[in-house]
Amino acid sequence: MAEPKPMIIDGDEYSARRARLLGEVSDRELDGFITFSGLSTFYLTGFHFLPTERPAACLLLPEQPPILFLPHLEIEHVEATGVKADVYTYPEYPGTEHPMEHLVRIMDSLGIKGASWMVESLGYSSAEGYRGPKLDALLPDAHLALSPFIVEEMRMVKSPAEIDLIRESARWGNLAHTLLQEYCAPGQTENEVSLRASAEASQAMMKTLGRTYVPL
Repeated sequence: MAEPKPMIIDGDEYSARRARLLGEVSDRELDGFITFSGLSTFYLTGFHFLPTERPAACLLLPEQPPILFLPHLEIEHVEATGVKADVYTYPEYPGTEHPMEHLVRIMDSLGIKGASWMVESLGYSSAEGYRGPKLDALLPDAHLALSPFIVEEMRMVKSPAEIDLIRESARWGNLAHTLLQEYCAPGQTENEVSLRASAEASQAMMKTLGRTYVPL
């Protein structure tokens, strides 16, 4: 019996997303795209990270692998995911050199410091203690075109693969809610009922999907 298809978006779809975005970049006569958003990075590359006070960025240029700029503690994580990208890291934040200055130095070494960029924002942001300079101050010779909703608008239209995953998610969500209703009883607390239903549905899902399920 053939093994079920993994419950993931494959590399070809990520490549198609990047090509579509870079088509928009080209149409606006710009050179590349920069995002500091973890969600946008995941949508465009398949690499998922939890935003913290440590800044991260993803840069896209035509006919080149994505460039991921990450704290060094993410290096094993990105290697484990198998994402095909050029990865650059910095040692820590806060440190002797601000990560944004480190990013600009990397861009300078790659010859892209003075390029024209479509950007979702002018810098990284976090509610966990991050403070840092903006791109317009760090790249005075670059042209920066702010397009904060470009990836969000792409995400509004789902591909067949995304719809399949939404349907699969709905099946297991339905099981969890069915168990939630079943376990509700006088004297039971909300935490007791919700934790029992969630744990049982999750165990059933992981047992059924097996290695095809990749938690992110």
